[in-house]
Amino acid sequence: MNKLALVALGVAVASVSFGQNLLANPGFETGDLTGWTLVHQGAFSGVNVGGGSPHSGVDYFGMGAVSLSDQSDFYQDLATTVGQTYTCSFWAYDISNPGTGFINVTFGGTQVGPASGSVASTYTQYSASIMATSTTTRFEVTGWEAAQYVISDDYNVSAPVPEPASMTALGIGVIALVRRRRNRK
Repeated sequence: MNKLALVALGVAVASVSFGQNLLANPGFETGDLTGWTLVHQGAFSGVNVGGGSPHSGVDYFGMGAVSLSDQSDFYQDLATTVGQTYTCSFWAYDISNPGTGFINVTFGGTQVGPASGSVASTYTQYSASIMATSTTTRFEVTGWEAAQYVISDDYNVSAPVPEPASMTALGIGVIALVRRRRNRK
């Protein structure tokens, strides 16, 4: 590959943005779990429960279940492309200080964060880049808080999308490569 094609490829890779959120109702702004499949709500858990505050908007999910056996559990199954890497993230905090609660967020069974399940006492964003291994991938949230509440909000799953300028730069590099090969013949 010639230098111009390599530069064009580098520009294309460097100019990638992320597409729209694949999750429905990621911040619970419908005031309920619309878009999510509820496995178990957990005692004392729900949208706008626990005296927390939203990260953005007006709604959030409060996990107040008092034990692992009663933990909240909800998910969305998303259409994904095998081999595509998705960026997954969410915001959460534990009202208790020190925190005694746990939140486990997974994408296709891979942990998004936090690794220990323990959450900070102020809103913290947790994120991971995870490659899909199936055409349908589950984004699942489970958690509980023995003393008070784990508050979560603004869940996100998105795939990188090349910007139009990146595609143009890549196209120019490919054209230059083809012309150079033709001139050599």
